[in-house]
Amino acid sequence: MAVDLRAPIAVFGAGSVTASAPLLGVVGAALGAYALVAVAVGFLIGQIGLGRSAANAVANIGGMALSFIAGAWVPSGWLPDAVVAVSRFTPGYWAVRAISGAHRRLDVRRRHRPLLADCGVCALFALAIACAGMAVAAPGAVVAVGGGPRREGLSAARSSLVPWA
Repeated sequence: MAVDLRAPIAVFGAGSVTASAPLLGVVGAALGAYALVAVAVGFLIGQIGLGRSAANAVANIGGMALSFIAGAWVPSGWLPDAVVAVSRFTPGYWAVRAISGAHRRLDVRRRHRPLLADCGVCALFALAIACAGMAVAAPGAVVAVGGGPRREGLSAARSSLVPWA
């Protein structure tokens, strides 16, 4: 993917564009980690076996609720303390925290490790949700593992002691 930087360089100058590149990298990492969360949730929904309508409902309602709780719609300072405490247990909080930190960072020479750590916490949510999706595979689902397909779920474990049968 090619990015044309002629317009930003013409408007803001080469110095500001190159100085803000690490912060743009932090924003990209935060958005990438949050996109992984969405992919992991989609994988979990697929493994549970929800239909298309239920998956759309979960995606729309859950996405809007989690983004509001995370502080994407209004600043976290405007939310009640109980909501802010709950929001720390959502991946959106950590993505918003990294993006807001990159926005507020005036001195670009400061270290970006805390912001990247926030991106890492968001990515860990994606990993945990994906692991939950692998753990709760729909009974009878066929998943390619190792040498070939095998049945997943509790019914497969009860019916056979051999995992590839």
